[in-house]
Amino acid sequence: MYSSIVLEHFFHPRHVGVLPSPHGTGVVGTPAKGDYVEMFISVAEGRITEAMVRCFTCPVAVAACDMTAQMVQQMTLEEALGLSPYEVAQALGGVPDEKMSRCHLAISALRAALNDFLSRNARASPQGKEISPKELNSTKEELQ
Repeated sequence: MYSSIVLEHFFHPRHVGVLPSPHGTGVVGTPAKGDYVEMFISVAEGRITEAMVRCFTCPVAVAACDMTAQMVQQMTLEEALGLSPYEVAQALGGVPDEKMSRCHLAISALRAALNDFLSRNARASPQGKEISPKELNSTKEELQ
């Protein structure tokens, strides 16, 4: 039912934990409802240098969050902003249609962490370009 990549990232996640002094933290969901993700990012010179997650939900969500954390390392803020749930699903070797919302959950947590970082740093990108809240809440397809 799940790809070998999904199972690998579920059984052996590489980016689970809390960064000691994150530059941005994103929280999505509530523990009471069963879907809860925290994403922590560190940023240096306009690039995400490290990303970690804590995910309390289903195997696909754990895999999607772990893969998202892996994919964004060394991306610029703008590149990370452009990452879509579909790219995460593709990197996982595909996910069942009924589980695509888990890839959206991972991207929502990433965008919340980016939003936190940017709000702490006057919402400016490293190039001085302001990133709007709409951009933070849009998918890559909506931005093109």
